Amino acid sequence: MVKTLWLNPKRLERVLREQGLQANPYKFWVGDLKEIVKMDEETSSKPMMSLSHDLCPRLFSFVLHMLHKYGKNSFLWYGPTPGLIITSPELFKDVFNKQYDFTKGRVSLLTKYVAPGIIKYDGDRWAKNRKIISPAFTLDKLKVTTYVVGVYTSNNNAHGIKILQNL
Repeated sequence: MVKTLWLNPKRLERVLREQGLQANPYKFWVGDLKEIVKMDEETSSKPMMSLSHDLCPRLFSFVLHMLHKYGKNSFLWYGPTPGLIITSPELFKDVFNKQYDFTKGRVSLLTKYVAPGIIKYDGDRWAKNRKIISPAFTLDKLKVTTYVVGVYTSNNNAHGIKILQNL
């Protein structure tokens, strides 16, 4: 228990700092969870003042706080587990293409049944599902989808429905 809740997180913190990443120091058992919950409660208690589509400050307030405080190379603590903040497209590509090197965290039993999907999959199952859905996200198909959604959501809904029926 001491190893899981104190020794391993402190070792990981040292290794991450040696690699140039910065963050709040690890706090026993909770990490940054108290601050995350507090900041989420503060942002959700305030009404959205503008009609902006930028939801990041509301949904990811603590991550944005960490980015402003420590920069792009940072991490945060979900209890005794560190979470890296990845902002570089090259790192995104590495993480999503090397499914065996970068595994996702453990998922609770409830989450496994309530929110299944490719985001939660690892290894061979992830690779198989990615191969199945990849053709749906080619540039040509995304252009058509964007056009149809634009037409459908405009004032002329009847025209949009005809386009959808012809596809």
